[in-house]
Amino acid sequence: MIGLSEARKRAEEIVEWLRPLCERIEIAGSIRRGKSMVKDIDLVVVPRMQSSETLLGVTDDVAMTDFYAKAKATFGEILAAGTKLIRGIYGAENRVYARYDAMVPYDRDLAVDIYLATPETWATLLLIRTGSAEHNIWMASRAKSCGGKLSADGSGLELAGQYEPIEQRSVNMRVRPENEEQIFKALGLPYAEPRERECANGRPVWMRT
Repeated sequence: MIGLSEARKRAEEIVEWLRPLCERIEIAGSIRRGKSMVKDIDLVVVPRMQSSETLLGVTDDVAMTDFYAKAKATFGEILAAGTKLIRGIYGAENRVYARYDAMVPYDRDLAVDIYLATPETWATLLLIRTGSAEHNIWMASRAKSCGGKLSADGSGLELAGQYEPIEQRSVNMRVRPENEEQIFKALGLPYAEPRERECANGRPVWMRT
């Protein structure tokens, strides 16, 4: 565990290093929620598309070989790599860039999870990977109560669709929210800032009434 200020500084270094190969990139997890102590860094990324290449040589809709190479160069050690997640260790031996005021190496290593999104999954993946875990559970329960589903892996949001007369049942329609605000709105909720996404007694702290 390290303090928020140091964790944010490390996360911002990685973001600056990777940004040229990203359509979108944002810090998530406990840093985004502003927790005083942080155990790891979570990033959500939409890598730039490169249709002639594939991640790890595997055919996939999101081709990001250059992004993977640069992410790998960020870490002293890669713990996992795939089409949805790159996990590594970031610390004293692998500062990703140097500034005149940032040459002192860090005194401890920190795990980093880079979650790979597409433009369609960006909003829901950012929501889920921001957390908290209890808030995610509550949001998933809210989606279920609305007749839909919020995927635990952040892959999408489904809402009850129009009545289907042939099979005599309702059909869930997958929606593609562009941002988190649209997710809250689709579930009939006011938008909650990341720092408010904690639960107490089974209810989000932003539900004051």
